[in-house]
Amino acid sequence: MKKGILTLLFLLFVSFSFAQRVLKVNIDKNKVKIGEEINLTFTFNNSNLKNVKLLSSGDSQLIVKDEKVVKKSKNDIDVIFKVVTFDKNIKKIGPFILKIYPSGKEVKVDKTFNLKVLSSLSGKEKDICDIKSPLNVKFDYKTLILLVIILFLVIILLVYILKKILKKVGKKGEEVSKRVLPPLEEFNINYEKIRDFIDKGEYRNFYFQFSEIVRRYLERRWKIPFLERTTSEILRDLGALENISQELKENIKLFLKKGEPIKYAGFIPLVDETEKFRDLGLKIVSLSEELLMKKEEERKVD
Repeated sequence: MKKGILTLLFLLFVSFSFAQRVLKVNIDKNKVKIGEEINLTFTFNNSNLKNVKLLSSGDSQLIVKDEKVVKKSKNDIDVIFKVVTFDKNIKKIGPFILKIYPSGKEVKVDKTFNLKVLSSLSGKEKDICDIKSPLNVKFDYKTLILLVIILFLVIILLVYILKKILKKVGKKGEEVSKRVLPPLEEFNINYEKIRDFIDKGEYRNFYFQFSEIVRRYLERRWKIPFLERTTSEILRDLGALENISQELKENIKLFLKKGEPIKYAGFIPLVDETEKFRDLGLKIVSLSEELLMKKEEERKVD
């Protein structure tokens, strides 16, 4: 009996010693401007820790721009998140929920910090200077007439050049209109032009162009104006379609949501985020083609 109790105590000690516990958490500033970075640091006591994801920061909306794991000593490790917010109404951040790898365990940190978010505009206003009277400039009428003639000749030349350009563009447009590429073939051609952007490190440029390519494919394939509408308008029309599977709808919704912070907030994505965004877009195209092929086979059977 005594031996069993000692064994249990030993196991509890071992599990406690290897537990990934948060020793402390702090932020480097309590007053920031909108979009200004905050360093949110968590200190752990387990050297086996590989990575940490910030899942929640309470009711506040923080956007993680970067994260870094720094080993302080043999056992203590700092995980630093660079976060920003665009919400002026935030008064505090926390408590926090973290996901720790490689164990995949979620840990709640019951710590909050007061935060004051300021406008990025300066409170100091410049004095408005008096408007000076316009200078009286005397024109040389001969020079003015010469300028008018030159301007007239330039306009004639520009009109002539413009007609030539429009004529060439019209011919090319007629050639293109004779053969409109199928949606999938057009997608593959456009994707080949940008697929090496990730290898070159042009992640943000890839987000912009790949998002437009996928949207154009979906617009032509499912007859929904993806290019000219907001995400909420697209999702509203998408939900009303009965010939699209729920899996495809969910993937399209996720794709649109992932692209917004990069396109409109100006963030630079990481390479793994960009690769996941690319894979999600390719999956949407693949699901669409499979669904259409299945419907075509069912139509032939009927």
